[in-house]
Amino acid sequence: FDFHSITFGQDTWVAVEDQRILTSSDAISWRSSEIPDPNEEPLHLSKVLFTGNGFVAAGVIGDFWNKFQVVILHSDDAVNWRIAKMGTLRMESGALDADFGGGHLVVVAGGGDGRFSAPVYETWTSADGLNWEAANVARFSRVRHGHDGWLATSYHGGSAFGGGPSVQVWHSTDGKFWTSSHTMSGTCNLQNLRSGTDYWLEIRTHTDFSGPTRRTFTSFGQAPEIPSVGTGCGDTVWNHIWFEGRRWLTATHNHIITSSDAYTWKSAIVDVEFDFSPIQLAFNGEMWLMSCLNTDTGEPIFLGSHDGLFWTLKSVFTKPDGLPDRFNPLSPRSLIAADGAFYLYSSRLRGFGQPDGTTIISGQASVS
Repeated sequence: FDFHSITFGQDTWVAVEDQRILTSSDAISWRSSEIPDPNEEPLHLSKVLFTGNGFVAAGVIGDFWNKFQVVILHSDDAVNWRIAKMGTLRMESGALDADFGGGHLVVVAGGGDGRFSAPVYETWTSADGLNWEAANVARFSRVRHGHDGWLATSYHGGSAFGGGPSVQVWHSTDGKFWTSSHTMSGTCNLQNLRSGTDYWLEIRTHTDFSGPTRRTFTSFGQAPEIPSVGTGCGDTVWNHIWFEGRRWLTATHNHIITSSDAYTWKSAIVDVEFDFSPIQLAFNGEMWLMSCLNTDTGEPIFLGSHDGLFWTLKSVFTKPDGLPDRFNPLSPRSLIAADGAFYLYSSRLRGFGQPDGTTIISGQASVS
């Protein structure tokens, strides 16, 4: 499996790969669904969403030489799929993003930022996953639904010889009609958006050819006068940021900070005697659990906290009983909390340089 996106609804797990949709009732045994073959072109699915009444899978068809075209699939039961919408434009890039919230679906796709190629964008909205209409503003690269509606970002400007594009932030209450909120300039590219109870946080990626790629964060609301918090590009490298249990938490190597309002941040105390690197975070209603790597030994470990401010070692990850030794070590890939419990998906990948360029998956398991 090489899942790009996964969702759950109607007692069914649904995952998408480039040219496959897979379903499962237990997240262990998977089967492929029959899907349409649009124009006999390569299909690249990157998002799947559950809407409450059905499923939507979004992606593109085409390749670098023939350019890409948006395709949106719909299914009532995750088994039988049909083409709900084909985009009207061909793009140099197959970049696509989508989200569902407030009873609406929004799918955005685009390629080119004006530096090496002309920008081409499309944005489609739907209330049922079957009937789609174009939004009044199309040039989005990221879209998220959150506490006060929809937020989207777009890149524009910049030069082929330097001066990265600026990031324009757009806001919408219904996913259909968008207005520009403010513009963020500089050499940072927006990596992701997270919504909290009252504010959004954005993660920026800053690439410096003389140093490492850095991820930093700032916060903002709908109005541009809300001040930023956190750090600017080129300072602390915040690898992850989460909003879990009505608290913001962000972490980097050996350092966790937390906030209840996205303005005032406190450093957490981590009661371990080794260096660690954070990977994932989940909250089960009573405790935060963070999967990390012990950077001294390379072992996956778990840190736990009941208040977000004091963390202790909970366990060291070991492979489940019954798996052969060749499956060890398994690396945690995804950590979630559901019904008061924690669930972990882990795998080990081994590549042997296959003639067709594929990678052998030598082990995978789910642990609860």
